[in-house]
Amino acid sequence: MSVLADDVQPNDLVVSRSGDVYFTETGKGQVTWIDRKGGVHVGAKGITAPNGIGLSPDHGMLAVSEYTASNVWVFRIRADGSLDAGERYMELRTPAGSPRSEGDGMTVDADGRYYVTSALGIQMFDSTGRLSGVIERPQPKGTVSAAFAGPGMSYLYACSSDRIYRRKLQVKGTPPAVVRKP
Repeated sequence: MSVLADDVQPNDLVVSRSGDVYFTETGKGQVTWIDRKGGVHVGAKGITAPNGIGLSPDHGMLAVSEYTASNVWVFRIRADGSLDAGERYMELRTPAGSPRSEGDGMTVDADGRYYVTSALGIQMFDSTGRLSGVIERPQPKGTVSAAFAGPGMSYLYACSSDRIYRRKLQVKGTPPAVVRKP
């Protein structure tokens, strides 16, 4: 193991196939990017409490959920790994009377659908950003992380406070990136 960055406060992170590392720093309101050569950069700012983070299946887009607001931002990943063209792309539903979605962990399936944990459960969005449905929270406690794993990457795992749940789905997740050093 080696230290990639000092004086950072990572929340969630993803690694692209090209070896770039992106992570949310909720308190700083930013996405931080560690490039392939080890340089540390601010990838994006201006996101309200950035939390969950996910890559599109082709690793060309980066999505970031807001915890204390209701947006999921999407950024284009340039050839050098930097981010641009950021915009609010998905609108998370919030509990009645609250502006906070508690958008947290995120995963993406092989067809480009996004699964974002929230105060209401796991909100599913199609690749165009439209809400497709909500999987209810498995218990009243917070659901904070989600990932595809298991045989054929066809199980959705969710962490909900003190328990881990899984559900077989008809779709498959994207396997983690395998970064090959030259």
